[in-house]
Amino acid sequence: MNQDILSFYARSLRIGNDRAQQVGWESEALQRARFAALLTALPPGRRRERFSLLDIGCGLGELYAYLLEQGLTVDYFGIDLHQAAIEQAQVRFPNARFDCVDFLGSSSAQRYDLVLCSGGLSLRFETEQQSWSFIEKMYESSDLAVSFNVQSARALSAYGPSALRHDFWYCEFEDLARRLSELGVPMQLRNDLLPSETLVFLYKSWASGFDEAALSTLERAELAMQRRDYGRARRELEQAAHPQNERVQLLLAAALAYEGRSAEAIEHAKQAVALLATRLEAHETLIHLYLEQGQYAEAEAELSGLIAKDAGDPESRDNLRFSVHERLLGEQDALARACEAQAETETGRALLLASRALFDGAPARALSLLEQVARVRQDARPLPLEIAANMGLRRFDVAVRKCMALLDLDPHSSVARGAALTALRQLAAARRRSDVEATAVLELAQAHAVLGPIARRLK
Repeated sequence: MNQDILSFYARSLRIGNDRAQQVGWESEALQRARFAALLTALPPGRRRERFSLLDIGCGLGELYAYLLEQGLTVDYFGIDLHQAAIEQAQVRFPNARFDCVDFLGSSSAQRYDLVLCSGGLSLRFETEQQSWSFIEKMYESSDLAVSFNVQSARALSAYGPSALRHDFWYCEFEDLARRLSELGVPMQLRNDLLPSETLVFLYKSWASGFDEAALSTLERAELAMQRRDYGRARRELEQAAHPQNERVQLLLAAALAYEGRSAEAIEHAKQAVALLATRLEAHETLIHLYLEQGQYAEAEAELSGLIAKDAGDPESRDNLRFSVHERLLGEQDALARACEAQAETETGRALLLASRALFDGAPARALSLLEQVARVRQDARPLPLEIAANMGLRRFDVAVRKCMALLDLDPHSSVARGAALTALRQLAAARRRSDVEATAVLELAQAHAVLGPIARRLK
C-alpha cells in the first residue's frame, strides 16, 4: 500500500471545503462532469439496463450518489485505500457496498460489467510499472468495459510550473496510445472533456462504446464480420428483412464458411451468384468455397463461365484463375485440365505457360517464364509456381526462401507448407554434410513465424 497516496487523501479529507475537494478534485461540478463522461463506456441502451460497477478510489461515494440521481439501476461496489473515507461513505449510503481494499494487491477474481476509476491513477505509484499493472488488472476485472482518466503534464504546464505536482503521475496522450495498444484490445482515448487529462475506455468487444440499436441488421452483421464474430453475423443475417439481398447472401456464405458449415455456405453463394451474375465478387466467393471443399471440377466450371457472363474485368478474372491453379498444383489431372484454359492478360498467359511447363516436367522453362512475370509486375502470384519449379530442380534453399515469402503473405498456404517440410528435411541432411548455404537457410527458417517450430525440430 502506497503511504504517499494515503497521506495525500488524508490531508485532502481534513482540509477540503466540500466533498469533491475532500478527495482531491477542484470542484463538485468537474467531478460530476468526469462521472458523466466515464459512464459513457457503456452505451445508453446498456446503461438503461441493470449493470454491475466497480468504483475504484470511490472516496466518499459521490459516484454512487450520481448514479442514484440519474435513476440508474446498478449493482455497485466502491473500494478505496482510505478507511476514513470508506466509513463516511457507508454512513451516507447504508444500502451500498463499500470496502477498504488495496485493488492492486487484492486477490479477488470478481468481475464487473464496468470497472471505473476516476482519479485513482492521478497520483504516482511506487513505480510506473505499477500504474500499468493497475490498468491491466482493471481490464481483467471487467466483463464489458473499463474507464479511467490520466493527467497530462504538457497541458497543465500551460498554467505555469506551479501547476505541476511531484506526486502526480502524468502520461501524455500519444504515450498512452502507444502503451495501451500493446494490450491488443479495443479502446478509445478522448481529450474532449478537459485539456489537462485524457479519458481512456477499454472494451471487451469491438464498438462497445456506442449503441448499435440504431444500426440496421445488415450494418450490425457487417461489423460482426469485421470483428470475426461470425456466429453473431450469421444470426443477424438470418433475421434480415430482405433475405434475397445479394449482400446478405454473400455475407451469410462467408459467415457459414468461417463456422465450418461449407455445404450451407455454397448454397448461399450460389444464390448470390444468381442475383449478381455480372459481379466477380459472388463468383469468387463460390469458387473459393468449392476449392476449400475439394470440388475442383465445380470450381473450374464456375471459372470457365466468367467470360461468358462478363463478370469483372480481365485482370481480376486472371487473378481468380491463378487462385485455382495454386490449389491445383498437387492435382495432376485437374492441373492438366486447367492448363487448357486461356488467360486474358499477358501476366496471366505467362503464369499459365509456366503451369504447363511444370506439368510437362520442365521446371527450368517454368522459372524462365516466371522471371518474365517478375519483370512485368511484382506480386505474390508467381510464388507457388516458383516454389514448385525450385523443388523440381532440387534447389531446396531457394524453395525454402520462396516458401517463407509466401507464408508471410498467406500463413495457411498448403503449397508452401507442404514444400517447405520436404525442403527443410533435405537441407537438414545437407547441413550434416557441413553445407554452409543449407545451414544459413535453416537458421533463417528457425526464426520464421510459421516454419520456425518445424525447422527447430530437425536435426
